[in-house]
Amino acid sequence: FGPEASAYTKKLLPKGTTVTIERDVEYQDKYGRNLGYVYTRQPPSENKIFVNGLLVREGYAYAKSYGMNVKYEELLSKYQEEAKREKKGLWGVCAPTTISSSSKALLTASSSSLSSSPSKAAAVDTTITKTTNTMKKQNMENPGDVKNCKDFNTYNEAKAWYDTYFDLYGDVAKLDGDGDGIPCESLLRKK
Repeated sequence: FGPEASAYTKKLLPKGTTVTIERDVEYQDKYGRNLGYVYTRQPPSENKIFVNGLLVREGYAYAKSYGMNVKYEELLSKYQEEAKREKKGLWGVCAPTTISSSSKALLTASSSSLSSSPSKAAAVDTTITKTTNTMKKQNMENPGDVKNCKDFNTYNEAKAWYDTYFDLYGDVAKLDGDGDGIPCESLLRKK
């Protein structure tokens, strides 16, 4: 479902869109990915849109807590349950191509009343997977620390293995020593 989620997010936030990032307790997850709640304004009304909530509500992302980042956990869990019940996005297997007016109205109203109470909620995993079959990928078992860079002949082989497991289990084989998202950098220099 990754390509559908990516297309939806690009439609919602085309290049040049101004966004506001709200931080919670932790700024990065254990893999060095930036965490935050994203807001934008949509013309013509310029109402504030809670992007994380909209992605969850439309079925393009899961509600997921990261460490101590639980500011909107209850709200996002509610949106996820609604998306499941209404079979939206990944919950209905086929993705809608537009934002429903009821979701837009709900999220616009909700975002204006969000409190800053740290006891109320969660970050959203908006990482878009690079595979075309996320549902199949979720059934994969954690491979553990079974590979190292010497097991790959090319950077592309290492990157493919890394991308297959990273979104579900992180860098379990420690192929990305410096946490920059580029596994087995020595293979890039190898000719």
